[in-house]
Amino acid sequence: MNSRTGKFLLMLLLVTICSVAARAEADSLVSIAVARFTSATSDATNQQASSITDVFTDILMHTPGIAVVGGLRVNELLREPSKAAQAGRTLGCQYVILGSVTQLKETVTKTGIKKRPITNSQAEATLYIRVINAPTGETVYSELSTGHASGSELSSEYIRPGLSTMKQEAVISAAQSACKNIRSALAKESAHVISTEGGSIILNKGSLQGVQVGDIYLVYTEGRELRDLDGTFLGNETENIAILEICEVQAKYSRALITRQMRTSAINAGDKTRPLSREESEALMKQGTAADRASTRQSVVVNDEETSEPEYLSAPPLVLERISIQPEKVIAGYDLPQAAKRSRISAHKKLLAAPKDRNTYNSYVSLAKSYNGDYLASYQAGATALALGMKPEAYGWFKRALRINPDYRPAQDGLERSRTQTE
Repeated sequence: MNSRTGKFLLMLLLVTICSVAARAEADSLVSIAVARFTSATSDATNQQASSITDVFTDILMHTPGIAVVGGLRVNELLREPSKAAQAGRTLGCQYVILGSVTQLKETVTKTGIKKRPITNSQAEATLYIRVINAPTGETVYSELSTGHASGSELSSEYIRPGLSTMKQEAVISAAQSACKNIRSALAKESAHVISTEGGSIILNKGSLQGVQVGDIYLVYTEGRELRDLDGTFLGNETENIAILEICEVQAKYSRALITRQMRTSAINAGDKTRPLSREESEALMKQGTAADRASTRQSVVVNDEETSEPEYLSAPPLVLERISIQPEKVIAGYDLPQAAKRSRISAHKKLLAAPKDRNTYNSYVSLAKSYNGDYLASYQAGATALALGMKPEAYGWFKRALRINPDYRPAQDGLERSRTQTE
């Protein structure tokens, strides 16, 4: 093989690698089509609404994690807002954005003396944005976004048809805020579980998609399709598996801990997740508690010994005032029958004497999950994780202990230590 052939093959290899990398990057993007905005106010003409669509689309195209579906076909298919979901499915995109201009004002004032007047301009634009899930037709996000602009010098330049410089600046401000929020909402919604090893759950979205420490997610699986009598797709049956809280965020992935196991089925790579508000999380927690109480028995594995524990182990504790790492003193305050307390104290004492290794950590995790009121098990899981260098896991378990008992001093100290070491 001569040198020219070698250079050609090397160039071909580099092109192939770049192509594969670009395709992989594209696969992780959220695909969106943008319909032409409408005017919902006498302040804005149809021409101005069309120009605002262009401004918004330009900004959305430069938003990380989002791919905008464009072309003349988009405008044709999205001409009727009522058929946006159907058009989105035809275009093969995940979401469709419908927008309207609800305010577009500019106020001009003059101050100063006649010989040297100062002209001031203030503009305000408000956009109503609605994001529709194309496969289901469900509105998954909406917001009113307002932008402002002001200046002491007027310009007659119309960069976009019908928009003065100040109005366009106000539109840009509103669009930038809306696109940032859309990216955050949709990136979180489309996150999947990619790993369940090491006592934590890893999702395939990170800070580049707006994920933050403390965010709450629901892990769920989808079942059979549900359709109306006329064949309209209504959605999929879902099974809620667990509630997660993000404890570590990297650029393209994040790590979470289970704060509530809602089903006995395990979390698997590929399971879907969606973000939860605090209110939604609390409501699901209550539903989970009721479901747990209806179950008959649970099993806990401690150092390879399996013990069956009755249904009441999922009930929340009523007495949380004791703060001690001694099992008998802490567990005495749990709302459990004496036999269950003795069994749990014995399990804790065995683990206190065991080495701080991964098996011990997993056993503490099992204890914490088997009874949601066991803040001592959550604390010990955090302490063991910290000793093993698993700082994000430690942080998450200390936080869980404090959610159960905010006054538990050892968990407060552990949280501070894990936060300091993480930083």
